[in-house]
Formats: sequence, structure tokens, C-alpha cells
Amino acid sequence: IGRRWATPGRKVALAAALWGGPRPARSGPLNRFVDLPTAVAAGQPESPAGRWVQRAALSAPRARFAQAALDGAIFVIGGVDEDGWTASVARYDVAADRWEPRAPLPTAVVNIGAAAIAGKIYVPGGYLEDGAPTDLLQVYDPAADRWATAAPLPEPLFAYAIAAYGQGFYLFGG
Repeated sequence: IGRRWATPGRKVALAAALWGGPRPARSGPLNRFVDLPTAVAAGQPESPAGRWVQRAALSAPRARFAQAALDGAIFVIGGVDEDGWTASVARYDVAADRWEPRAPLPTAVVNIGAAAIAGKIYVPGGYLEDGAPTDLLQVYDPAADRWATAAPLPEPLFAYAIAAYGQGFYLFGG
């Protein structure tokens, strides 16, 4: 009873028994979030399935923009480019692998999101070039290539997360 089992030497032995040294390499993924490269036989082309493929590039680098997918196209809206705030809108036709300019935003904003709902794209709020947040709700109709404004947000908001749901959208954070 008076004997103490947890001596320093025994702790080390227990740790070695639990860890067991280096683990052998696995042939498959560690988990569903990790892809390990697979060996390709010499002379055989590598399959592009599940790999990144380069497509047509946007006409100019841009950041802090909104994007939305609608009817087989991806829209890149507003943001900031090399010249500063931009109101430009570009439409990427996925099937044709081609970008085309569309009608610009009425008000250039950054740190925005977009939601595609019932054939239209909604861009709420944003951060204006003068350093102020805005409560604007800009609405794009791709069929007419035209922008309009709708009822403003309850308060100015930017840098939020947006999710379309049913016939509306939710804003989170900001």
C-alpha cells in the first residue's frame, strides 16, 4: 500500500507504450478533409478530376468584392482594384469560360456580399470610399442588366456574412 507506482521512470515507459513511436504512412486520406497525392504510373496522364483547373482570368485583380452564382454564371461585384474602389461588375459564363462586363453598381462599395434570389442579385450595405458604412440595398436584374435600390437596411453594415434563404436573405455579423 505504501509503495508509489508513479515514479519518473515508469511515466516515461507508460508514455512510450501509449505513443509507440512513429506511425507508419497511410495509403489513404487521414480524414475526409485531407487529400493525399496518389501515385501516377509512369507515362500515364494525371486525371484532372478533383483537381483545380485554370479557367479564364478576371480582367483585373480585385479584392473585397461580392460574388453570386445565378443561371450558370458567376457575378463579381464591386470591391477594390489597383485604382481604388470600383463599381464594376463582371459576369463569368461557366460553360463558355468567358468574362463579360455588366452594368456597374450605382454606388461603389467594398467589404460586401451578395445573394441571388428569384432571378435577382441583392447587395446590401458596404463600406464607402469616404470611410463610412452604408445602409444601401442595391439590387441587380441580370436579364435587364440594370441596377435599382430597395428599402435600406435598418442600419449601415459591411464585412458581414450573407445567406439566401427562401425569398429573402440573412446577414450575420458585420
